[in-house]
Formats: sequence, structure tokens, C-alpha cells
Amino acid sequence: MIGDERIREYLDRTASHAPAPGGGAAAALQLAQAAALTAMSARFTTGAEFAQHAPLVERVLAAVQPLIAESLDVGDADAAAFAKVADAYALPHDSAAEKDERTAAIQAALVDATEPPQQLIELARSISALGEELLGCANPNILSDIAAAAAAARAAATIAQATLEINLVSVKDSSARQTIEERIRAADAVIDFCAGLIVRIRQEITR
Repeated sequence: MIGDERIREYLDRTASHAPAPGGGAAAALQLAQAAALTAMSARFTTGAEFAQHAPLVERVLAAVQPLIAESLDVGDADAAAFAKVADAYALPHDSAAEKDERTAAIQAALVDATEPPQQLIELARSISALGEELLGCANPNILSDIAAAAAAARAAATIAQATLEINLVSVKDSSARQTIEERIRAADAVIDFCAGLIVRIRQEITR
């Protein structure tokens, strides 16, 4: 599991010939970092100076803390889904029946493999929205950390979007294609939101 690895071991494995971890794991790690940075920012927005905002800060912290582990879990799910796609492509295809079975298995695995990226996009949406909530009352000293969280969430959504686009090329089922296309478009809104949030934070820092 990604969450149990040392950073250097994970990076070495990513740089190897192994098919996973890949983009999905990278996106998951970006989101885990975004959630962790948001949690840290909430914890630094406490004390007498921020007492009036305590309910909001506590709610943001309670909502974002579990998203660290959830992001990593989706990264593991992405790796597992990719392995199933590889297994499907490795099925025998000598006879006509085997070819049909292999084709069906590949298509099913490809559709299943689009689920983790879709989940990553939704996580990016949730984490960046929590960061925006915190922005209105955050400790000024951690504004750059909220910007870092938004940048990480944006990167994750961009990676997930690209993963959906490359899977879409091979998916044949029209209903599945429609759903994937909708998620690809939805990712644009998340990416734009994160970019706008970063701009707002930078303006707040430099004003």
C-alpha cells in the first residue's frame, strides 16, 4: 500500500519498469498532501485570536482529516484496477471464443479503471472547497500552505482527467463513454476552481 511505503522506496518503484505506481498514485499522493496541508492550516488557525471562527475551523478539520487516508486508498484502488486491465490484455486469444472473452474482459476492466480517477476528481473538489472555507479566517502565516494545498489538488485533478481521457480512447460502451466524458468536463471546473483559489490567495498575501 502506498501509505505504508517510505518516500524513497515509492519513488524508486515509480521510476522502475513496474507498471504501477503511475499517474493515479501520483494524483492520490498530491491529494493526501493537499488534505494534510489543509488540516495543518486549520490547526494553526486556533487560539484566542481566532476564537470567533472556531466552529468553522473545527468543521473543516474534521472534514479534511479523513481525506488523507481516503486519498491514499483511492491510489491503491487505482493500482489494483490497472493491474486488472493488464491481466485482461494477457488473456489468451487464439480461438474466436477466447478473443471474445478477452475483449469483454478488457472492456470491463477499462471501465472499472475509470472509477478511481473519478473519485480523485471528487476528492480534489472537496479538499479545495474546504481550503476556500478556511481562507476567509485563516492565520495569515499559513496562507501559502493553503495555496500549496490548492496547487496539489489542481495537479491531482489534472492527472485524473488525463487518465480518464486516455482510458476513454479504448472504451466502446456508449453509456460508459458518456459518463466518462461528463467526468472529464467536471474536472475542468475543479481545475479552474483551484487555479482561481491560488490567485486569490496570492493576492491576499501580497496586498
